[in-house]
Amino acid sequence: MKHVFLYVVLPVAVLLLIFAAQNAEPANVVFLFWNFETRRVWLLLIFLFGGIGIGSLLTAGFLLGRRSGKRAAAQHAAGPPAKPKDDDTVVP
Repeated sequence: MKHVFLYVVLPVAVLLLIFAAQNAEPANVVFLFWNFETRRVWLLLIFLFGGIGIGSLLTAGFLLGRRSGKRAAAQHAAGPPAKPKDDDTVVP
């Protein structure tokens, strides 16, 4: 487990630092009535994590909807619930 940091986390951190250094120049953003300037690396990271978040929510919604669909299909295959017969009525 000690080697995970050495072989995974450290190289990813180094790559992120290189990425940030290469995309440090400012970028002008104009959207509707907003106009602001920020570094390009922040824009890229915001859109990256925003896309990951939206994709995760859509995937979770699809999977939850699919489970509900399977449950409804199983209930439909079982047929309607049985109605009690008049003969089954207990008379005191």
